[in-house]
Parts: sequence; C-alpha cells; structure tokens
Amino acid sequence: MRARSFQSITDIFLFVLEIIAIGAFIYFVGGISLHGTIVIVVLLILVWFRTEQNMASIREVYDLSSQPYSVWIRPNIAKMLFDLGLVTAEWKRPYPEGGLPSYPWTPLHTLYSGITAVVLSSEASPKLVHWTGPNWYTKSIEYSQSLDFLKFPHPILKDKFGDSDWSPEFFFHGGHIGIRVLNHWWSANKERLEKTGIVKNIDDSDESDGGRTRITLAVLPNEVFYPLDFKRQTEKAKQELIDEIKMELPLAGWKVEAPWNPWGKREIGIDGEADYVSKYAEVSLRLLK
Repeated sequence: MRARSFQSITDIFLFVLEIIAIGAFIYFVGGISLHGTIVIVVLLILVWFRTEQNMASIREVYDLSSQPYSVWIRPNIAKMLFDLGLVTAEWKRPYPEGGLPSYPWTPLHTLYSGITAVVLSSEASPKLVHWTGPNWYTKSIEYSQSLDFLKFPHPILKDKFGDSDWSPEFFFHGGHIGIRVLNHWWSANKERLEKTGIVKNIDDSDESDGGRTRITLAVLPNEVFYPLDFKRQTEKAKQELIDEIKMELPLAGWKVEAPWNPWGKREIGIDGEADYVSKYAEVSLRLLK
C-alpha cells in the first residue's frame, strides 16, 4: 500500500514538472504571452486527460475479453444417420481417393475429422467465432454442413425436374447436435422415431427448400463454455461452475474424458478445458496459450 502511494505521489510530481517545463518552453522560447501560455497548457492537460480516459476504456475492454480458445467438434455422423434410419447397417462411408483435404473443408472432412473453430471474443455479446476450414465467421458457435455424399429423391421436385435430389445436413447450433432433413421425411418417420426416444428436440421453423426440420439427437449444456468465456471470474466461481457442469453432464447424456491421454485425469480444467463425449459427438475445448 505504501509503495503504491509513493508511486502515485511520484507520478503526480513528475506530471507537474512536465507541465511546468512545457509552459516554460511555450512562454520563453515560443514568445507567447503568459495568458496565451496558460490557455495552451490547460488545453494540453484536457487533451491528455481525454486520451487517458480512452486508453483506460480500451484496457478495460481488453481485460474483459476472454482468452481465445478452440472448439473441436467430432460428430458421429454415421451413428446419427443409422439411428435415424437414413442409412442401413450395410452402408459404407465414402472416402475420397486423394485423401481428405485440409482446406477448404468438405462434407467428407466433416464426416471423418469433424470441424474446428476459434472463439476469438466471447465475454461481450455476441461472440466472434472463426471457423478455420471455410475461413468464415459467425456470432455464435453454430455450424451446418450438407452431407451431399448421401442423396434422396426430392418428394416434390422429382415430379417437376426429374432427377432432383436432397441431402441431409449435420448441424451444431446452440449446443444442439443433430441432422437436418426435409419436413416431408420427418413427417413420414416422426411416429417411428418418437418411439425410439433418441430425439431430444425438433425445430421445423425453416421453410427454405420446401421446409426443413432440425432433429436434435444430443444437447451439450451451454454452461461448459462459461469458464472459458468469462475471463474475470475468480477461481472459486469457476470451480463452483465446474461442479454444476459435472452434475448436469450425465443428465444430458455426456461425460468428461481425459484430454488427449486415456490414462490422464478425467476432469475439467479450472479454465474449462476438457473433452466432452456423448453417443453422437465429442467436443474438445482448449485455451490457445
């Protein structure tokens, strides 16, 4: 406390000396009248205070901003397609002859390797999320990918255009993970799928392309992102949040795996780093240090 007080006094003393030096320079060297010198010095002081306020605001925003972190989503698309009845047990996943390209992503890349995002800013709303493969940005952690390696005759367009097909889509939206299908397909399979109990949520509000339905098969609690999103939380607050997450995960059908090491400790890091695993997806969260 004494050291900080002494430093403050020293800073004030040096600031006063600087003002006197500037005033003396303007008065004696610049040949400006005393009244004019006082006016100039006062204006310089006002500009300095305004600049300091702006810099303080910038520092405050920087301090509030979370440290960037990566989100690696590895969906079990083959399992989702099979459980929904879109493919049979005999279906074999296609693989490109030249291997999977790193950039840009393709539907097969999503099928085999998943998708990766970097959350650049998250404490302020909305987020700024960079999807590295397609090199585009979103305001939340949400992504969709047409699975064009799987095609079905369109129930309406096939009569008008002959060979028109539709493909299901994978989506990650607000922690909801699943497959997006035509409304016609959902209507025809709704009763069968509701009996299985695998459907967590339905959203048929999308009217594009004749109407689409999001079938959610897994829901990752949004709370798993909070320890990474909010930088200024105390370790106690983070630990309390992590304890809540650990209680909620089993209820949502998720568990924590050891990060990158099957013999490691299966825990959530104090900063929220963890590997979350469910029947239909794995999600890894890592700080970028």
